[in-house]
Amino acid sequence: MKEPLTQFGINNASSLMKAFHQVGNTALNDLLKLYSAPEDRKTLRTWGIKEASAMIGRTEQSLRTLEKEGGVFYPPLKDNRGKRYY
Repeated sequence: MKEPLTQFGINNASSLMKAFHQVGNTALNDLLKLYSAPEDRKTLRTWGIKEASAMIGRTEQSLRTLEKEGGVFYPPLKDNRGKRYY
C-alpha cells in the first residue's frame, strides 16, 4: 500500500483544504504586515522643473512665466536653495 500524499492522507480532502487555507491566510497576513507597516509613510513623488515641463510639453521658461503671471493652479514647492519641485 502506498503512503499518504499528505499528513492528512488522500482520503481526507476537507482537512487538507482547511490546512491549505490556514497556511495561505497566515502567509497573506505576514505579507500584509511586512509591506504595509503603519509606521511607514507614503509620500507623493515630486518632479523637478525639467521633468515637469517635459511631461506637459512646455519649456521650463514657459512654466516660470506661468508662475509669475499666476497661471499655475498650485505653486511649486521650493527647497531652501529655491529649487522648484512639482
